[in-house]
Amino acid sequence: MIKRFSERGHRVLVKLIGSAVTGAALIATSACSYVLGAIPPAEHVRDSQLVGTWHSRECKATLRLNSDKSGAASGVPTDMPPPGLSGPVKRFSGDGTWKIFRHEDVQSLDFEGDNVEIVFDLFMDGKRLVVVAFVGDDPDNSNSCQFARDRDPAPGVSGAA
Repeated sequence: MIKRFSERGHRVLVKLIGSAVTGAALIATSACSYVLGAIPPAEHVRDSQLVGTWHSRECKATLRLNSDKSGAASGVPTDMPPPGLSGPVKRFSGDGTWKIFRHEDVQSLDFEGDNVEIVFDLFMDGKRLVVVAFVGDDPDNSNSCQFARDRDPAPGVSGAA
């Protein structure tokens, strides 16, 4: 079963695929703006702006995106615990591919690995690009992992975001 929520026409979805996996985890944007503050969605994001290594301190996760559209995730949460418990229940670590996805006027990052597809929202925090995964089945819970890019751009990429 795949659950979906739509807010202002923007759908964000993480779907788990495979014979051993029977459910899905929902990712949804919270009311009106990103949870950490009123930061706007990123616009006109280019592939080169996403190439590099991204870290989430609060989730202890890493996302590496290569210029050839390959990548790797380490410890990225895909499902949260029931209310009253803390910490991610399920995490994904492994290789995959990525692309920029557009739904109406909003861009997202779509990462597909072995038996998992994770959709990240793209935001601009001032001049800094931020990649955010909203995790769980209730958009009001605002469980999220914010990923910031390493300061040094990937080899061959000019202008780190």
